Amino acid sequence: FPSEDDPWCVLYGRSFATSRETANLARQFARGDNDPFAIGVLHANVGGNQQYEPYAPCSPEDLRAARMDYWALGHIHQHQVLAREPFAVYPGSPQGLDPNETGGHGCVAVTVGGTGATAEFIETGQVVWDRRSADLSDAAALDDVADRVQALCEACRDDSSGRPALVRITLEGRSGVHGLLARGSGLEEVVAEVRREQMAGSPWVWLDRVVDGTRPMLDLDQIRGGADFAADVVRIADELSASEVDTMLDEALGQALGATRGLDLTLDSAAVLERARDICLDRLLGDEASR
Repeated sequence: FPSEDDPWCVLYGRSFATSRETANLARQFARGDNDPFAIGVLHANVGGNQQYEPYAPCSPEDLRAARMDYWALGHIHQHQVLAREPFAVYPGSPQGLDPNETGGHGCVAVTVGGTGATAEFIETGQVVWDRRSADLSDAAALDDVADRVQALCEACRDDSSGRPALVRITLEGRSGVHGLLARGSGLEEVVAEVRREQMAGSPWVWLDRVVDGTRPMLDLDQIRGGADFAADVVRIADELSASEVDTMLDEALGQALGATRGLDLTLDSAAVLERARDICLDRLLGDEASR
């Protein structure tokens, strides 16, 4: 059996001094010359993953410089094998926690032998988060929308390896059904219909949310060249800069965001401006914009 005097491996770790550690802690790791096998354990953002906080940021080169045989990494919730020399692995989280944590989740079983280490990913997640999108450019009626959403939910079921799934779907494209989705209860009716059918399946699929990203079928160049209010809307949108839109969003949402303690809505100013322009044109042009 291994003992303190005759270990079969040496484990190196480093805690955070503060809850938001920003120092490069990987540079403080160094394998001892007599270590039979060295494992580094570190909660860090390796390589600057923009989807996660930059806690203990470091690079793959920093990991290699420490001369560990295996890096057991935490912080990124998606399973990743960053490198094999040295072996550097994010096991991910055992269960996807929110809609951004799609795909398989689990843990990693590591086997250490005379030739090094091997890592086997073992899926433990009981429910799968999924995101899909549907191009409705050729859709003509709400029934077409329901059919597309149903098909995407079926695809989620097929890809979930027998586990229940929660899916968010974004509807896209300039479409003749834009007006039907933007006004009235058409979208809510589609969601309710799909939920009833998908929850009756096995395994169940819960349609968590449908985001209407469709746009009216418009000839923007033709509208822009006109002399009416719709033309003014297009030209004003053309002239607004991203910084001006960001300022407007800050003014409009500042109080609400303050009440939610800084909720990050991750709004894209260009997408918000385009959406606002198209909604205005849809209202101004009425049925003409939805044909």
